[in-house]
Amino acid sequence: MARPQKEATLTAEQIERMASIGCTDEEIAVLAGLDDTTLQKSFSALLKKGRANLRDRLRTAQVRKA
Repeated sequence: MARPQKEATLTAEQIERMASIGCTDEEIAVLAGLDDTTLQKSFSALLKKGRANLRDRLRTAQVRKA
């Protein structure tokens, strides 16, 4: 019998937002009340999307500064 899945204390939008401001998986997992492995398995698409957003904003800021 498998263990019951823990529910995250953060919403999907909050997890994506935290990834988009540069929080690590470990930091997000602690705040969400999840193990970092569980976070990565359950929210990998949101983490990737948030980090892509971060890279886009950083790249845009670099171009404007140049």
